[in-house]
Amino acid sequence: MEQSRDISLEEIIDCQDKAMHRAIQEHQKEWEFVKDCIELVINRRIIEEHIVENDKIKLEVVHTFLNDALSTLINSFKIALYGCYSDSMTLLRPALEELTIMNYIVLKGLFVTADHELDRRLVKLKYETIVKSVKDGQAIEELHGRISGLAAHGTASRIRNNRFELYGTNLPTVGVGLDSEKTKKCLHEIMRASLYMIRILTDFYGTKKDGTKKDIISEDYFSKSRELEKRFECL
Repeated sequence: MEQSRDISLEEIIDCQDKAMHRAIQEHQKEWEFVKDCIELVINRRIIEEHIVENDKIKLEVVHTFLNDALSTLINSFKIALYGCYSDSMTLLRPALEELTIMNYIVLKGLFVTADHELDRRLVKLKYETIVKSVKDGQAIEELHGRISGLAAHGTASRIRNNRFELYGTNLPTVGVGLDSEKTKKCLHEIMRASLYMIRILTDFYGTKKDGTKKDIISEDYFSKSRELEKRFECL
């Protein structure tokens, strides 16, 4: 079909905003779940006066991985709402990898190793070598595999996934797309990654090695994380 007029970038950006509002209305439960996960992390309250010297490097290492993964997750979420499924999943992949490395650091107590490798390059803490050793490792590998198959590389699968049907016409996704089923599928993968983030932080902030409870974060974090677990089971 021949294009009848020029299209400006501003029009595409305007379409993105409209597509996002439409997706939020159509997928309200998914939107609210991911939003609540992200806001729980952003607004968590660290009790500074309860932090001892030994906690400082642990918090710095975990929060370094967390902040990068969280930023990427937010962008993946927004792009999914635009209907750009391949682009969204391409961003979700490194976020998932960073969360898995963070998970491994917390599980094994490798805070000093992580601090050292962050200043150089990740050698002992590569996603590929540690994923089988983390909590929920098999589920994370499966999620990572689905993401990689859909979008992470320049493949025919990615290109096919970057099209949508509108009024019987197959269209390319150029900054925006409209496909409710694809959006829902994409949002559910982001939900899994968001809850994974919450679970890792719950483990990190939760208990000391001797089994006693830490008190460096406000109690409402744990009650809200339990609520999110229950909500996820019902979605």
